[in-house]
Amino acid sequence: MADAEIEEMRRRMTEAAQADNDARARGQIAMHKVRMLPAVVSLLNRNTLQSSLVDPDINLLEAVRFFLEPLNDGSLPAYNIQRELFAALAKLPIAKDALVASGIGKVTLFYTKSKRPELAIKRQAGKLLGEWTRPILKRTDDYRKREFVEADFDPTYVYLSVSLLIHSLPLFSLPPSSYHHHHSLHTHNTIPNLSPNPQLTPLTAVSPCARRSPP
Repeated sequence: MADAEIEEMRRRMTEAAQADNDARARGQIAMHKVRMLPAVVSLLNRNTLQSSLVDPDINLLEAVRFFLEPLNDGSLPAYNIQRELFAALAKLPIAKDALVASGIGKVTLFYTKSKRPELAIKRQAGKLLGEWTRPILKRTDDYRKREFVEADFDPTYVYLSVSLLIHSLPLFSLPPSSYHHHHSLHTHNTIPNLSPNPQLTPLTAVSPCARRSPP
């Protein structure tokens, strides 16, 4: 019964997202997602349904992604949609399979990279990405449980770990002209090439107190 309710909400959310795009194409105000928002947030906050809410087969998170994605004209959804959905996502136990199936990680990354979202929204998105990458990087948020060891920095390990989360996710469902024009998210540009380059000469640290030799 719960699964049927979630599937129905997913269908309605998908239709609302499309209706908003159609409205903007006609020069009208996009209000369908805003009107649905209270019902969506209420469902996402139901603790007894958490396992079904993040089920990659039902894939309600994909519809949440539709709500968060920029519209076809490149405009961002209403501020309260961004704020309330990111807050609801932070309470859900979203695993890697749900991230991959829904593509929610890609749109969350977009909010951290774009200059248009409010600072509070960027912080919400950044915190979510940190939570989702922590299991991949095998980190803990409990300071007392962290182990501090000396080790050489391996940029290749960081590159591969973050790529596992971001590069494996599907692209936005929007046409390329919409989000690529405003904020390119091509996988080649999302994460810099951190692989060691033997042609680069290492920098030498210089003490600020070092004296210069006389000319």
